Amino acid sequence: MSSRGKLQGCLAQSHKETSFRKLKKGKGMFKHKIENSIFTLCRSVLMVLVMSGTLSFYWTGINIDTPSPNTLVELTLSWLQAWGESFLIALPISLIVGPWINRYVKRES
Repeated sequence: MSSRGKLQGCLAQSHKETSFRKLKKGKGMFKHKIENSIFTLCRSVLMVLVMSGTLSFYWTGINIDTPSPNTLVELTLSWLQAWGESFLIALPISLIVGPWINRYVKRES
């Protein structure tokens, strides 16, 4: 292992110990859980936005096949409608299934 890798490992261990000491003393335990919950929620919402937008744009573009002057307007309106619908379906699924997947992955590792 290089000296740089050892230094990074040492810094990571030091950070873990400091965080653990703060939590062990009871300072900021509740705040830490709230921050993790908000982070998880924001991560899920952003992931759903990007994935639903990308996939709905792809499939809308594939399904609009007649070139005309109004194709860009039609593509945009159809895509925005499809994105809204896919977001409304994907977000609850992500928020419900996501924690189960996290528990399964943690249990298997």
